[in-house]
Amino acid sequence: MAFEEVSWFQRQIGFATPEAIAARNWQGEFNLHNFHTDITELALYSGTGAFLLLLPLLRESEVARWPMVRVVAPFLPDRTVAAVSAPMLVFTYSHWTLLPVQAAFWTGLAVCAAFARSSATRRETLLWSALAIWVGMGQLTMLALGPTKLMVFDSSEYRELFTSIGLAMYAFRQSRTCSA
Repeated sequence: MAFEEVSWFQRQIGFATPEAIAARNWQGEFNLHNFHTDITELALYSGTGAFLLLLPLLRESEVARWPMVRVVAPFLPDRTVAAVSAPMLVFTYSHWTLLPVQAAFWTGLAVCAAFARSSATRRETLLWSALAIWVGMGQLTMLALGPTKLMVFDSSEYRELFTSIGLAMYAFRQSRTCSA
């Protein structure tokens, strides 16, 4: 998943996209999710949504105490990763008609609500409540104003930004855990 958002790095180092890939890629970049198929983009969005939002909830659940899961639990993202990733849920307008995208949105919104209910401090409860409200209102705004956008795919670019931020936060949190 993390390697999917490296197009900017590709431009920084001057790596030219091979012609065979550029011809099939909507943006002429070296990534899979912009291939002329929604399947690759849906796989990226579904995978990152589950990884960045659903797995942090799993990490704190009873399931994480099961022997088979306990082994990998330290590698699962935490609440912090979910918090910085939550804004990606808003930017789904360009694919809102697809059931997996809607399912990911509603699942992510439920995760925000679950974290708000299970927060240990009032401050954290306010944070998760604000995120849930912002995500819900943001999605309503995107659905209402989506037809007025000049380029419909713009919303997915913002989603990819927050996905990258979430993955970077996961890497940072894991590096801090490993060095401790």
